[in-house]
Amino acid sequence: MLGTIINCVAIIIGSLLGLVIGRYYTEEMKEITIRGLGLITVMISIQMALLTASLEAHDFIVIIFSVVLGGVTGVALKIEDRLESLGQWLQEKTQTSTDKAKFIEGFVTASIIFETGPLAILGAINDGLRGDIGLLLIKSSLDGFVSIAFGASLGIGVIFSTIVVFFYQAPITLAAQFIEPFISEYVENMMNVVGGIIIFGLGLKLLDIKDIKVANLIPAIFWVIPLATLLNIILSAL
Repeated sequence: MLGTIINCVAIIIGSLLGLVIGRYYTEEMKEITIRGLGLITVMISIQMALLTASLEAHDFIVIIFSVVLGGVTGVALKIEDRLESLGQWLQEKTQTSTDKAKFIEGFVTASIIFETGPLAILGAINDGLRGDIGLLLIKSSLDGFVSIAFGASLGIGVIFSTIVVFFYQAPITLAAQFIEPFISEYVENMMNVVGGIIIFGLGLKLLDIKDIKVANLIPAIFWVIPLATLLNIILSAL
């Protein structure tokens, strides 16, 4: 679990640096920073999708079912509502002077961006199986720099996203030996695409174009594993 701990520390350090920088930010600067992050988030989502070779018809079946089933699962589990409630509870317990809505936005937004993508899952699996923290070190570097920008613009709530990071990645590390056999290159590619779609939704939210409850789509990442594996088996049998 060393990789996940390093990941959390990187986010905390980055967020603290962001808070220091944020003191010199005017509201107009913070506004344009958030919109800039929205554009970068959209770019990241597109890049994630483009990392995969051109998709075929059966690939879209996996993507569509993953997103639909993931969204239904997320709504049933009330993931977004629970994240917001946790953020509100943390804000009250820490008695921070930060505006409550801004604290929750920082907490939820950072939690989603840090955990939506295959690096969180694949890195946690490698850490659990082989003690290889290479992927999580890469993720830690990326998250650290991103948290500087988020900390400066969205405030102290970003730091508390480490709670979600830890309790998301740690169980995957512990269950690594059961998950790893199902993560083929094809599954990883589909996870990239679905993760890109979810991150694109977050970008629209940061750009204030559409307030999508993106956290409710996170289960789509996990639906990819059985659906893509099943499709592989069917195609192999034909």
